[in-house]
Amino acid sequence: MNRTKIYILLFLIALLVITTIQPIYGFDMWLQHVGSVLLFVLLFIDARKGHLRLSSYIGIALFTAIHIFGARWLYTMVPYDDWCQNLLNWSPNDTFGWERNHYDRMVHFMFGLSILSACFDWYLLKLPKGISYKYALILAWMSIQVFSLIYELFEWGLTFALSPESVESYNGQQGDMWDPHKDMALAFLGSSVSALIIYLKHKKMSRKTL
Repeated sequence: MNRTKIYILLFLIALLVITTIQPIYGFDMWLQHVGSVLLFVLLFIDARKGHLRLSSYIGIALFTAIHIFGARWLYTMVPYDDWCQNLLNWSPNDTFGWERNHYDRMVHFMFGLSILSACFDWYLLKLPKGISYKYALILAWMSIQVFSLIYELFEWGLTFALSPESVESYNGQQGDMWDPHKDMALAFLGSSVSALIIYLKHKKMSRKTL
């Protein structure tokens, strides 16, 4: 096992435990942690097998951490504006004129930005040797869009299984009928930024080897 990855995993487990003490929203918080289980499984498997680069592992860990905080406050209640005012004497809501809680928007952007690298590593591992890294990068980018779409379909499916109150607290649309479209657009943007960084990095490395 990779020790650094194990330490990161233990830190996330501790963070999960701390943020679930005396839950504010009970069942709705635990519902949010369905996604946490999947993320922890992925992190544990890679800590044992070591397929991902450490930077890609940290990307998944970072996304897991911000998801854990989101689950604590059901995303729409995360008091980031209060935190900024207390720590920085600055209000994002006042500065940008926000009337809704945008924590969920940030998380969708971070999904694309943080997870694409891990997808890229996985495709590099699974694709036949000699295939250009560009194919792996394109497949990783497309995978993020598919994952984002599947998640939005999952949220839509919840409307048939849960009460309207639970659905609203989980989905966090906050009255925005275009919320799923905006979420997917942010995942698209985040993954595009990450893909561009990886592309430029590989291009720079290839020039050095010439």
